[in-house]
Amino acid sequence: MASTILDQNSARTGLEEINLVSIMMGDGLTDWLTMLPYYYDMTWTPASVPPVLDIKTCVAMKAAVPRCEKWLYDSCKEVFDSIGCAVAVKFCADNIGLPFNSTGLNAWDMTKICEGIEDNCYPETSGVDAV
Repeated sequence: MASTILDQNSARTGLEEINLVSIMMGDGLTDWLTMLPYYYDMTWTPASVPPVLDIKTCVAMKAAVPRCEKWLYDSCKEVFDSIGCAVAVKFCADNIGLPFNSTGLNAWDMTKICEGIEDNCYPETSGVDAV
């Protein structure tokens, strides 16, 4: 995003530049249909922290990933079918997302316990929606 702004600054003739000094991303969830199946990788592969789920749960999650990806693609991306997409999202959430959410860990920092699901694990953000 920052790169695009800076590139456009140099391409804009006669317009005031945007004085971009820094950029911060509060939530990197940009495409949940693509990202949802990756809860398996996040919870089982040691990319950032050791695996957080038992082997039986991870095997079941891994088995659900291909079906999840296919249903999400077919019903939510290729041809949007609101009922089919809702069913696909529920299948993925129940079989891939729920096992991680049941751990009580913070999805944004798996080294910590989530301090409140309704606040996205960060109680200090509870007033953001009110603004």
